[in-house]
Parts: sequence; structure tokens; C-alpha cells
Amino acid sequence: MADLPPQEARNRFQLVFRRFLGAFATPEHPLALFLDDLQWLDTATLELLERLITDPDVRHVLLIGAYHWLDTVDARRGAPLPGSPSTQLAATL
Repeated sequence: MADLPPQEARNRFQLVFRRFLGAFATPEHPLALFLDDLQWLDTATLELLERLITDPDVRHVLLIGAYHWLDTVDARRGAPLPGSPSTQLAATL
């Protein structure tokens, strides 16, 4: 398989991952995924989760996420850390 530019490789991975989930998630046997420590997710993972949440072809999948709130705030201000992927994910939902 030929090497792809980074964005194309990411798109291919996301497509393959969505198809992988589709192989397990059926109306008779829905799939539940629990994702912990979302405060540490990176931008690529955030993009993948956003696509899973918004893609109408991803069906019968329940995503459950957990994060440690204190790891997502500026302790001095008690406010969310601006620009962190977990803050972006929370804003998306």
C-alpha cells in the first residue's frame, strides 16, 4: 500500500474505523463504547469522535465518554482551558 499524505491517511483511517464499527454494531446487537480520560484526547481523536457522532451512516453505536473535570480547567481561574480538545468536544455536544 502506498504512503498517503497525512490528511488522506487520516481520512482513510476514519473510514476504515467507521466500517469496523459497522461490522459489530447491528440492530440486533448494538455496540456500546466507553471512552475514559477524554481530557487527554488529541485533535485527531477529537476529529474521529466528531465524525462518529455526526455521521448518519454510523448506527447502533452508543458512545459513552468520561473525563476528569479538574484536568480540563485552569485551577487559578476555575475556567475551562481554552482550545483544549476536551473543551472543544464538550462544545460540540
